[in-house]
Amino acid sequence: MSSKLNEGILLSGCQADELFVDMSESEGEGKACGVFSNTMQMVLKENLGLLNNKEVVMMAKKVLQAQWFEQHPCLYYNNENIDATFL
Repeated sequence: MSSKLNEGILLSGCQADELFVDMSESEGEGKACGVFSNTMQMVLKENLGLLNNKEVVMMAKKVLQAQWFEQHPCLYYNNENIDATFL
């Protein structure tokens, strides 16, 4: 199996100098999860069509800002993957 550098993407819930916030799930048994993880789930449930990596992260940023969370999600990628469909 061979691998190339920069094949993947990395989604980060916040920048290095920010606090990563946990919360209780809005649905289910109230298990703790990260705010970013919960926000990503919300974005994907509300947008059932194909989205690219950048679109998903930008939508998550808007939701977090609207909820007054001081977290700024990051998308690390190479230029080939920014417009790739989010899996």
